[in-house]
Amino acid sequence: MKRLAAALLFSAPFSIFVTPAIAQAPMPPAPPAIAADKQIPMDQALAAAQAALDTCLKLPRPSAATVEIVDLNGLPKVLLSADGARTNSFDYMKMKAHTVLKKGMGSAAYGKTAKLTPGQPLEGDPLLTQYGGGLPIMRNGVMVGAISVSGPTGQIDDDACAAAGAAKFHF
Repeated sequence: MKRLAAALLFSAPFSIFVTPAIAQAPMPPAPPAIAADKQIPMDQALAAAQAALDTCLKLPRPSAATVEIVDLNGLPKVLLSADGARTNSFDYMKMKAHTVLKKGMGSAAYGKTAKLTPGQPLEGDPLLTQYGGGLPIMRNGVMVGAISVSGPTGQIDDDACAAAGAAKFHF
């Protein structure tokens, strides 16, 4: 017991030097609050994501897609991934949602207006994409979030699945 007390007494002053090195990094600031009239209800987000995924799985060429509903801060409300979804579908899904939120239009619609330069990110933003599958979620003519879909059968199917999901919102 005396040895333990001596060891603790001896090591306590040195803990001052070690503690800052292993301290947890400060938390980033919270995202801005979203007004109540621009929030996405969880039950509708779940229904929309499930409808989008079900639509993808019922296509003539079933698509094991990944679906995401994000709020105006880009924070996920719902993320669903079909059995067998490809790992790269997450990256494209995120890019499509980012494009919708940043440009205020569907990712395919943006792709039709974008100036493509081979080897260069669109408008200098590596997260923008011209591929379909991302659509805005609208409430009374105002965007409140985005739905994005990415699957292996291509952007036309992704857009159709996203549209089926977006149709489930009723504000």
